[in-house]
Amino acid sequence: MRLMIRARAMANGVRSEHKLILRDMTVIAGFILMAKIAAAAKEVVIASRFGTSPVVDAYLFVFNLYNLPIAVSYSVLTAVLIPLLIKLHSGPPSAEHRFRGEMLGGSILCGLGLGAAGWLSLKLLLTLSSVGLPPETRAFAIEAADYLALMIPLGLVTVYGSVLLMARGRHVNSLLEGAPALGVLVVLLVWGGTPQALLLGTMCGAAAHLLLTRLTLGGEFSHRPLFSFRSEQWRFFRSGVSIMLVAQLMFALTAVIDQFFAARLGAGAISTLGYAGRILSLFLSLGATSIGRAVLPVYSRVRTHQPQSLARLATQWTLLLFAAGLVVLVLGWFSAEWMVRLLFERGAFTAGDTAAVAEILRWGFLQLPFYIAMIAASQALFSASRYMLAAIMAAAGFAVKLVLNALLVDSFGLPGLMLATAAMYALTCLVLLALLRIEAAREPDQQGA
Repeated sequence: MRLMIRARAMANGVRSEHKLILRDMTVIAGFILMAKIAAAAKEVVIASRFGTSPVVDAYLFVFNLYNLPIAVSYSVLTAVLIPLLIKLHSGPPSAEHRFRGEMLGGSILCGLGLGAAGWLSLKLLLTLSSVGLPPETRAFAIEAADYLALMIPLGLVTVYGSVLLMARGRHVNSLLEGAPALGVLVVLLVWGGTPQALLLGTMCGAAAHLLLTRLTLGGEFSHRPLFSFRSEQWRFFRSGVSIMLVAQLMFALTAVIDQFFAARLGAGAISTLGYAGRILSLFLSLGATSIGRAVLPVYSRVRTHQPQSLARLATQWTLLLFAAGLVVLVLGWFSAEWMVRLLFERGAFTAGDTAAVAEILRWGFLQLPFYIAMIAASQALFSASRYMLAAIMAAAGFAVKLVLNALLVDSFGLPGLMLATAAMYALTCLVLLALLRIEAAREPDQQGA
C-alpha cells in the first residue's frame, strides 16, 4: 500500500513538473519572440542598406568573434551559477552578498582582460593574408575591430546581471535581449545607412542592454564590486565552471570556424551564411533558449526530490521536442525562400541574394530537431552536475564538425557547413538519448530499493 501511495504521489509530482515546464517555456518563448522581432527588424534594415556586400561580411566576421566569449560565458554561468545562487539565497545574507560582489568584480576584470586580448588578437589576425578575407572586407574589418572593442566588457557584466534575473525566476531577461538589436535599428534609421552607423548602433545597443538589466534588477544589483575573491563559494564555482567552459567553447567555436571556411568561398559568402543564420537563429533561439531556461530549474528540483524520475522526464521531453522540430523542419524547408524574400529582398538585397540565402537556410533547418532535442536532454546532465561527460561529448561533436567541414565544403560549398552542423547535433542527441534510456531503465530498480 505504501508503495502504491508513493508511486501515485510521484506520478502527480511528475505531472505538475510537466505543467511547470510548459508554463515557463510559454512565458520565455513569448519574451524571446518579442526580442527576435526586434532582431528581425534590424536584419531587414541591414539587408536593405548593405545587401551581401563586403561591409556585412566584415561586420559579421568581427561581431561574431567578439561575441564568442559573451555567448560562452552566458551558457556556462547559466548552467553553473544559477544553482549556486539559489542555494546561497537560502543561507546567510552576508555570504550571498559577498559572493555576488566578488562575481561582479570578477565579471568586470574578465571583461576588461578578455576585451583587450580580443582586440589585440583580432588586429593581429586581420594582418594575416591566410585569414582569407578579400582586401575591401579586411579594411572594414580592421575599422570594426576598433569600434566594437568594448563589446566584451559590456557584454560580460550584462551576462552576470541576466543570470541574477534568471536565478530569481524573473524571465524578463529574455525580453531585454532585444535591446542590442533595437540599438542598431534606431541608429541606422536616425543616422542613415553608413557603415559607421552600423558600428555605432551595435555599441549603443550593448550599452542599452547593460543599463536596462541594471535598472530591472534594482536593489539586486546594488552591491559594489569586490576584487578580493575570498568567498568560500569559489571552490564550488570553479569545480564546475572550468569543465563547462571547455564544453561550451567547443560548441560556440563551430560558428566561428564556419566563418573561416566561408571566407575562402569568395566575397559575399560570409554575409550569405550570416543572413541564413539570422533567420535560422529565430527558430533555434526561440526553441532552445525557452527550453533550456524552463527545464533546468525543474530538472534540478526533480533531481533533488525524485532523482529516479529525472531520466524518464527528460526522455519524454527530448522525444516530444524532436517531433516538434521535425514539423518545423518540413514547414521551414518549403517556406525558406518566402521567408528570405519577406525579410530581406529590398534595396541592395536582390532576388539573386534571396535564392542564395534560401538554399543555405533549407539545409540549415536540418539541424533544428536534433538541436532542440539535444538541449532538452543535456539539461539533465547539468542538473546532475555531470559536467565532465558534457565536456567529453562537446569535444567529440567539435571533432566531428571539423572533419565534416573539411570533407563537405569542397563538394557542397556553403550547404556543406550546414550539413556538418546537423550531423554534429544528431550525433550528440543520439548519445544523450541513449544515456537517458539507460537511466530510465534503471528507475524501477531504484524505486524498489
